[in-house]
Amino acid sequence: VEWLSKVFFINKDNGWSSGTGGTILKTVDGGLTWNLMRSGVDLSLNSIYFVDKSLGWAAGTGGLILKTRDGGETWEKEISGTEESLASIFFIDPNNGWGVGGKGTFIKTTDGGKQWNTQINRNPEWLRSVFFIDANTGWTVGSGETIYKTSDGGTTWVPQASGVSGWLESVYFV
Repeated sequence: VEWLSKVFFINKDNGWSSGTGGTILKTVDGGLTWNLMRSGVDLSLNSIYFVDKSLGWAAGTGGLILKTRDGGETWEKEISGTEESLASIFFIDPNNGWGVGGKGTFIKTTDGGKQWNTQINRNPEWLRSVFFIDANTGWTVGSGETIYKTSDGGTTWVPQASGVSGWLESVYFV
């Protein structure tokens, strides 16, 4: 493993990490030990997200999206509809999910990843992170001081002032 890009925990014990070379690690003891899972790919996985202990997705280089239904024991490829690298993937529930990445790429699914649709985004910047608080309201951040908010599930995006210069790497709301 050269590097790990994301770590995600569904609760205090169960977590996963993704990284270069198709790396996926899993812990069931709060990070005391990690087991290498077989993703079946050798591309970088930039993001990983689970909605429960079984159902999760990983996203990365070349628009790659992987899905697991068994906590990461097995992974299957999904067709993302983009060849741009994906930096972040997020699901609000088992059906509604979003991915963001290079050249302002923004994709959305409403059927658990069976079909991914490209959302219109005129932002040429690299998007690094996406987070939604419900099926309609979300934010994405990235290069060039980028913050965008949507109130319609990603159909339209409104720029927001960040007040900082440079890249914004992550967005999260409690």
